[in-house]
Amino acid sequence: MNNYLTPKASNAFTLVELVMVIVVLGILATGSIKFISQSAQGMVDTAERQALASSATIAVEKVLREVRRALPNSVRQFSDGGNECLELVPIRFSSEYISIPTASTATSFNAISFVGAVLGGESGYVAVYPNSEGSVYGTSPATVRSISDDIATSGPVGDPGANLQTITFAGGAVYRFPTDSPRNRFFLVDEPISFCDDSSGRLWRYQNYDFQVDSSGSIPAAGANRILIADSLQANSLSFNILPAQLQRNAVVRMSLIIERVGSSEQIDISQEVQLRNVP
Repeated sequence: MNNYLTPKASNAFTLVELVMVIVVLGILATGSIKFISQSAQGMVDTAERQALASSATIAVEKVLREVRRALPNSVRQFSDGGNECLELVPIRFSSEYISIPTASTATSFNAISFVGAVLGGESGYVAVYPNSEGSVYGTSPATVRSISDDIATSGPVGDPGANLQTITFAGGAVYRFPTDSPRNRFFLVDEPISFCDDSSGRLWRYQNYDFQVDSSGSIPAAGANRILIADSLQANSLSFNILPAQLQRNAVVRMSLIIERVGSSEQIDISQEVQLRNVP
């Protein structure tokens, strides 16, 4: 009986099978790379949109935070070289006075101490019953403007009596206010500040330019007295709208702007309102 050897089956790939595997792997790799790249790009776009939205929200909040502490009737709009501007006088401190010079000038007056005050030293221009824009920015302080020409500083609590402070004008200056406040309220305030855009799509905060009847052309064009708030604004997209106070509601300031991504059509349009709760 003859024994025949049975040949073993071959386990190797043929050339055709190898080519087919390479082609299939190439297709899968191409699809995977495209999927991963699109997912990564989507994450990048989402992050950039979030950054754009955050930039717009922060810019609006920075402006409206200042508006919330504005002196009554000091918020106004003006145009500086075609750029939209919002101006206001920031309140630093407020309290109630015991008496205020109205019939004649005086170097000081007595007031209830400021909240948290102990040693004194609170300072600012004194504002009493600013019931109109003219009383804030008027040119005749003795008869019209309700804000002192000079800065005043408070003395320590307890002088001249318990829970009282003496408010004294700097350098021995004197002042007389046009009228009393119905609630004996007064404010210590800073000089006006303004928020304006420019032709390059930037939003600026301006300060230290003093009280002006018309602030157009008076804001500083360069230097430390202007601070950049935001950039990448769409041209002419910044707008302010002031609704005056009525019997049923306080005054309202509405701010809107559009921020866009450089080199892209991505835009964020944001609008926000804030009530002016301070009253004369």
